[in-house]
Amino acid sequence: MGVRHYYFYIFIFNLLCCFRAEAQSVAVGLSLGVGNYSGDLTENVANVVKQSHPAGGIHLRYDFSNMISLLAQYSYLNVSADDKLAKARWQQDRGLNFKSVIHEFCILGQLNIMGFFTEIPMRNNFYLTSGIGFFRFNPKALYQGNWIELKPLGTEGQGLAGMPDPYKLSAINLAFGFGHRYFLSSNLSIAIEYLTRQTRTDYLDDASTNYVDYETLKAQRGEIAAELGNKIRAPHGWKRAEFNNRDWYNSLMFTVAYHFGADVSFKGIRIKKQGINCPKF
Repeated sequence: MGVRHYYFYIFIFNLLCCFRAEAQSVAVGLSLGVGNYSGDLTENVANVVKQSHPAGGIHLRYDFSNMISLLAQYSYLNVSADDKLAKARWQQDRGLNFKSVIHEFCILGQLNIMGFFTEIPMRNNFYLTSGIGFFRFNPKALYQGNWIELKPLGTEGQGLAGMPDPYKLSAINLAFGFGHRYFLSSNLSIAIEYLTRQTRTDYLDDASTNYVDYETLKAQRGEIAAELGNKIRAPHGWKRAEFNNRDWYNSLMFTVAYHFGADVSFKGIRIKKQGINCPKF
């Protein structure tokens, strides 16, 4: 075990030492906002934001201390992207599009910034958040006015002889973000939060690797699979998408939460001069 591992464990130990023995509060919350996707079908940030859709969620939060909280959260998001919105000619010619509903369950830790400076829960607080999630998705593409499920088609030859196995419609993600919470009273708070997820799949959009020959797809999977997989009749093996770039999705949420047992100061933000809020030994 290297020295860096010891430093890591020391850091985690010191962080855990900042916990109080009793929870300050438990909270339940409802969130509404927007979600979007970032991947092979979005060429820039503007393209990502332009294709945002309504999203929502619920959560249960447990406050270990004024500094550390733990959340169990369910989110419902709609994501989509379309090559026709790109400026690059090659991407317009490729002509891919998709949409998917995402059902996500995640466990998140929250680090309340003001908890480093005061033991008293404050009315205003900025926080950082990070965690791990599990989500389900099901990409569909618009074809002749109908939305077609893409996984069964094997648009990149999944399941054919010598080709990769079909991808799964569930995956994990690593989530991280930041937010601001404001207490309207000791029991009621509002917050705004941005959360981004790096997924462990490259098939949220059904585009990951290379083209399969049009006629092969048509013979093995049918005309719809060939049209959605290789409408430009690209040679077998040409790059269709970037395999090394996993897909991302994001959310911007407004949250209302009810707190049980909260004790919040309404006298403004007060910084303790003695420094970081950790127990003395």
